[in-house]
Amino acid sequence: MFSDLFGHGGFSAGMGGMGGRAGTVVFTLSVPFLVAARSGKQGIQLPDGRKLELTIPEGAEDGETLLLKGQGMPGPEGTPAGDAIVELDVQPHDVFKRDGYDIRLELPITLTEAVLGGSVRTPTIGGPVMLKVTPGSNSGRVMRLRGRGLLDRRTGKRGDQFVTLQVTLPDQTDGTIQAFLRDLEEGKKHDPRRHPEALR
Repeated sequence: MFSDLFGHGGFSAGMGGMGGRAGTVVFTLSVPFLVAARSGKQGIQLPDGRKLELTIPEGAEDGETLLLKGQGMPGPEGTPAGDAIVELDVQPHDVFKRDGYDIRLELPITLTEAVLGGSVRTPTIGGPVMLKVTPGSNSGRVMRLRGRGLLDRRTGKRGDQFVTLQVTLPDQTDGTIQAFLRDLEEGKKHDPRRHPEALR
């Protein structure tokens, strides 16, 4: 049943497992990355068929557990029902990578944006923002968006987002770009490998 609902995972019933009462059930809930990052609702169906809407707390981590008191299986001989313990299985994201309470991502930029700088639309977990790229930025340069990371519920503070720039050339470059770069290089020999001894 839980495999059908959540994609994978399941539940188990125990006699007071993880500090619960008799009839405690433990199961895994698959949660999309952004739902865990932003908070959101996830529908769940309990072993007795009841359906609940579970609120995923903002900034929830993979492996974090949520306790639903009294929502487990009924106890023996009319004793109170046990608890339901939900372990969150936060799914990876194609763009965002979690690093503690910080977010990291790689952002492709054009050669023109790298050389001349400018404002580039950048995704964050809270929605897109404009990132100011400094003129003359190389691939691998890391820029910080303060306060655009995940919420630390213990302190009420947010992490940052770190953006690694990746200069990306078009699949096909025309003769104009190639001629411009040749003219630029004439008389201005630039050796990007002059410092690292390992590359000599």
